[in-house]
Amino acid sequence: MNNSFAKKCRDNNIDCSKAYKFRAKHSDLTDEQIIEYYRNKKTIDYASIRLGERNISLNGLEMELVKYINSHDIDVQFEDGTIVYHKNYTNFKKGYIPHPKYKNCQYVGAFKNKKYFLCTCRKCKGKHVICIDEMRDFECTRGNHTK
Repeated sequence: MNNSFAKKCRDNNIDCSKAYKFRAKHSDLTDEQIIEYYRNKKTIDYASIRLGERNISLNGLEMELVKYINSHDIDVQFEDGTIVYHKNYTNFKKGYIPHPKYKNCQYVGAFKNKKYFLCTCRKCKGKHVICIDEMRDFECTRGNHTK
């Protein structure tokens, strides 16, 4: 390996392994051209782009991306305020993020400026009509929950 090329990479804060792979594919370029390519290459800050992004979950509730570490580690907040942690961005985009309490929620209407949903409980499998304000603190009292 060329130690001067490695030193140039380190001096310019360039990942040497990536630069060596790029150099192998582009043998017609000089070391300076490769360094210049990586120096001008812009890194994309996905966190600032994706933070605040909204989507509808397959269970029917709106969700918002509230923390982005990388595409495999995001935190999502549902419209009732419930936050789920360490989810995958691809699943967020497809709506595959499940709500911890509700298997399915369907919007049924609004009354006195509150949105109401018909939600299927994960515990009892029963259906509950509940407004967004009540969703977060709702505890199912139906059925036997002992395991």
